[in-house]
Amino acid sequence: MKLAEALQLRADLQKRMEQLASRLYDNATVQEGDAPAEDPAALLAEYEDCAARLEDLMARINRTNSETRTERGTLTELLARRVGEAAALPVAPTLEKIRAAGEQSRLQSEEDRRANIAGAYRALPGLDLAGKRVVLVDDVVTTGSTLGECAACLRSAGAEAVVGLTLARARR
Repeated sequence: MKLAEALQLRADLQKRMEQLASRLYDNATVQEGDAPAEDPAALLAEYEDCAARLEDLMARINRTNSETRTERGTLTELLARRVGEAAALPVAPTLEKIRAAGEQSRLQSEEDRRANIAGAYRALPGLDLAGKRVVLVDDVVTTGSTLGECAACLRSAGAEAVVGLTLARARR
């Protein structure tokens, strides 16, 4: 699937979910004794199906973004450089992945995601961020588990504050 197709599918799914949420609300608020015009359980099931499809799509886009390399780096690295240029901030590598974590998108609970990502990253050896404020850039955030783990690593290297900046947020 090409990126343009994936983005269009994402927009279509988000629009459908908004419509379903509106219809679900309308059919869940009826006068006592009246029957809803549509079956709320069926609407909810369709909404949950759309949400699952959207989450899977976002995971595939995220995986592609993290694996796609150009001569200038990954898409996330390019995003960080663009943010740095726009904000007139220096951009430097600060973290390294030290173990493979299972695929976050397959995990449902925030607790499972935190446990899965724990210990997967560390600050680069010798990195001294004492007293510095760091902007951590990522492409997509779902629960914030990865951002939280990475922020903890940066704080352990002395960062005074860590702010997460993402391009998109996946719906949960």
